[in-house]
Amino acid sequence: MVESMGVIKEDKLGLDIVCIQANKGMMITTSQFSKDAHEFLSKIVGKKVVLIDGAKVASLMREYNIGVVRTKLYEVKEVSNDFFDEDNG
Repeated sequence: MVESMGVIKEDKLGLDIVCIQANKGMMITTSQFSKDAHEFLSKIVGKKVVLIDGAKVASLMREYNIGVVRTKLYEVKEVSNDFFDEDNG
């Protein structure tokens, strides 16, 4: 079993490294998590760590109106069956 320990390399050269050790939490990125990140998560005891990728961040922002502005509102119309009813003709 793997302890809930993670290493984040902030740059490609690995000069800035952040180590994480927690039994629950979330990791957020504006991009996507790698296959290795998902595999690592599947090995964590208790699985109390959630990965939130950019698509989910954008979805949550729209759902809770955080950091978004409504720019257009569309009106949707449907055909009235009463107008085309043969009995009213």
